[in-house]
Amino acid sequence: MTDLTFTSRRDGPVGVLTLIGEARMEHVDAWRKTGVELRADGAKHLLIDVRALTFADSASMGALIHLQNEFTSAKGRVILIGARERLRKMISAMGLSGHIHVAPDEVAARAALIRP
Repeated sequence: MTDLTFTSRRDGPVGVLTLIGEARMEHVDAWRKTGVELRADGAKHLLIDVRALTFADSASMGALIHLQNEFTSAKGRVILIGARERLRKMISAMGLSGHIHVAPDEVAARAALIRP
């Protein structure tokens, strides 16, 4: 089992949370809290870079939904960057495809933020 590491940064109205490794229940509270702190610090949108994420459990999906609700309630957006096929299938199976947006890279994600 691989641990999860994560980093965060804010670039104006955009927060970026990068997840690396395996997102499991025991890590959820820490990275969800970081996403919430980015919002409290002024980020209107959140990009979650999951390109180096090798696993996500259902608790991680719950954290993702929590962050989605946190940012959309403030008229912002959450976009996943580089979600692997397995994660995209999980999102689809949970009926969340219309709610959780995915972009191939940060440039595409930022472009999606300026589209209506």
